[in-house]
Amino acid sequence: MIIDELASATWTRAGFIEVDAAMIGFIDAAAIVDTEAGRTAIESPSGVGMLVGEWVGVMAWCEEDGAYDVELLHDVDGLLRAVRVEFVTDIATLDGEWSDWQELTVTTGSVVACDPFCLSSAAHRLVLEVPTGTHRVQKFVAPGIGFLGIRLIIDS
Repeated sequence: MIIDELASATWTRAGFIEVDAAMIGFIDAAAIVDTEAGRTAIESPSGVGMLVGEWVGVMAWCEEDGAYDVELLHDVDGLLRAVRVEFVTDIATLDGEWSDWQELTVTTGSVVACDPFCLSSAAHRLVLEVPTGTHRVQKFVAPGIGFLGIRLIIDS
């Protein structure tokens, strides 16, 4: 499947995530840990905490709190090809484009779509099975408006 075809492809809703810190991200599930204090946190190889040491996730500022749909795209053989979260409902009608932005290495076969600041609440995270490996993360930017979505592209 060619990336340009993703916009017109049929996406299915996997669920939603609540956002209370205006931030949405994709995180390798291996980095999500329960701390001794009974909270859920992000652990990097350098320690527990956000943006400490090596990156274990890709986070984007969505500007508003609320509930955001997490959508999946499967190919004709049923293989997962992409996961997306759009910050607005009319992205398909806007003048903008998806472009490669960062990479995310998935080590366990699961990725967490989440509000990275509210991981202790199940409503703020959605665990998805994805192939292990390094996957591209794309962002959607509309001129004059800004950053409006992220998607994880599974090339393998």
